[in-house]
Amino acid sequence: MGINFSPTSDTMGALPTMINAGRDQPPQFPGYERVWAAALTLIIIVMLLNLLARFIARATTLKEK
Repeated sequence: MGINFSPTSDTMGALPTMINAGRDQPPQFPGYERVWAAALTLIIIVMLLNLLARFIARATTLKEK
């Protein structure tokens, strides 16, 4: 489970795949914190997209006088 910094070479896994692959690791292994960081990052991304969607929906509704 490595990090690929080049967008043109090889493939890179998604955050849910990384979380699923590392969820069975014992806490003493170095990748354990990386799994928690990936889960937190995914939650923050989803929360920000949800807030953005609510803002767009509120801004585009017709206002009644």
